[in-house]
Amino acid sequence: MAQDDEGSLYISDRAKGEVIKLPINETVGQVIISKLNRPYLIFLDRNQSLYVTDRDNHQVVKLEFGATQISVVAGESGGGGGGMNQLQGPESVFVDEFETLYIADSYNHRIIRWLRGAKSGSVIAGGRGQGSNLDQFNLPTDVSFDLDGNLYVTDHYNHRVLKFPIDKSSC
Repeated sequence: MAQDDEGSLYISDRAKGEVIKLPINETVGQVIISKLNRPYLIFLDRNQSLYVTDRDNHQVVKLEFGATQISVVAGESGGGGGGMNQLQGPESVFVDEFETLYIADSYNHRIIRWLRGAKSGSVIAGGRGQGSNLDQFNLPTDVSFDLDGNLYVTDHYNHRVLKFPIDKSSC
């Protein structure tokens, strides 16, 4: 779920594969994105564009503010895998001020940095197979940054949150 500057809520309905916009003081929402396959996290950037992890389509989609059509901004539509241009069950995304995506690529057990407009990403954490070492994850499910630029990752089956210093100047 995310909330825009006007107070509207954006809710992912995983069962129906939709994102619903519920304006403030309203009781009925409007479907604004459909035909997704288990949408997980919604991220709203500073331009009020929505990013949605379309988990079982193995992609991240974007709906720009005022637009009616989504675009795939990371992953290959419909096909998952372990290549640098592929995702496998992404569950979370964080988008920074440069529109760089940081994706919890859950079933590849890695965090991917995907630059705006790029056709592929790069591994910035994990990616060394499933495990419990400090350079491994066992289903990373959420990513976030603090004000100092540190990346935090929720590592679901290892029951931990890991912190990584990330150099954004090299992007």
